[in-house]
Amino acid sequence: MQLMFSAEFIPLLRDISIQNDGMPLSVFEPPQRYSRYSPAINFYNSVAWPSPDTKEGLTFCAMIQKSKVIDSMCLECDKNMTDDCVKTGKKRIYRCHRGFNEAIIPIKINQALCACIFLGQVSTEPKSEEHFRVIYEGLAKVDKDFFTEDKYAEYYNYYNKRLCSISERRFLAACSMLEQLGENFVRLGWIRDVKVGHRELLEQYLSQHLYDRINAEDVCDSLNISRATLYRLVKKEFGVGFNTYVNRHKISVAKDLLKRGYNVKQTALMLGYEDVGYFSRLFSELHNVSPSEILRLQEKTDLQNK
Repeated sequence: MQLMFSAEFIPLLRDISIQNDGMPLSVFEPPQRYSRYSPAINFYNSVAWPSPDTKEGLTFCAMIQKSKVIDSMCLECDKNMTDDCVKTGKKRIYRCHRGFNEAIIPIKINQALCACIFLGQVSTEPKSEEHFRVIYEGLAKVDKDFFTEDKYAEYYNYYNKRLCSISERRFLAACSMLEQLGENFVRLGWIRDVKVGHRELLEQYLSQHLYDRINAEDVCDSLNISRATLYRLVKKEFGVGFNTYVNRHKISVAKDLLKRGYNVKQTALMLGYEDVGYFSRLFSELHNVSPSEILRLQEKTDLQNK
C-alpha cells in the first residue's frame, strides 16, 4: 500500500496529546520511523503530534536519540514491536528499552493491516530529580561519551518540560480510545491507499458506508472525482447506473441480515431505506423472492433444525 493521511488527524491528535500531558502520538505506515543516522530507512510516512519539525517536537526521547547508540536501540525496539503488531494484527502495549510506556495499535483496510497508531513515550513515575537521576545514570552507562555530567542540567530541563508523565490508568485509557477510533479513520477517509484504483476505492467506500444513505455527491467528494467521472466509472465497470449499483450492493447483504433474525423493517432501516415498500420491491427484483418469504423460509428451517 501507499497511504495518504488526512490533515484532519492533526486536531484530534493534538487534543488527545493535550489531555495527556503532551503525550506524543502518531499514525504511521509500517515499516519504521525516520532516523537522522540511518538514511536507508528515512521513508517514514506519518502524521504526528507534536510534529518532529517543531520546537514542541523536541521531546525528551527525541533529545536522547541524538546519541547514535540510543537511536539505534530505539530503532531496534520500534522495529520489533511494529513487526509483531503487523504479524499478529493485534495491539502491543509495552515498556521500551528505557522503561517508558509505549503502544502500537493496528488499523485495517478490508481486514488487512495498513497503518499503526503509536502512543509514547510515557513515564508512569511521578517526576522528581531522583527519578531523573536514575534515568540519566542509565543513559550514561549506555553512552558515557554522550551523556556526560556537564549535560545533566540540559537534559533535566527537557525531562521536566517535555517528558509526558501520566498514570498507567490514563495511558491505558488513551490506548483503548484510539483502538476504538482506528476503524473510523478509514471509514472517514482519513487514511487512503493512493495506489488503489477508483473501482477499488468505490467498493471500499460502499463497504464502509453500507449502513448510511449513500449519494453521488458524497462519493465524489470522498474519491475526489467529478459526478460525470463517477457515472462513467460505474457504467464501465459494472454495466449499470450509479443508483442501481448502490442498491444492488446494499440488497446483496440484505438476505444475510434477514437470515440473522432481523425483520424486514429493521433490515431496510439498517441499510438506509426509510421506505420499507421500496426496499421490498428492490429486494424482490434482485433475488426473485420477497424479503417476507425469506423470513418465512428461515423460520421453517430453524424449526426443522430444533
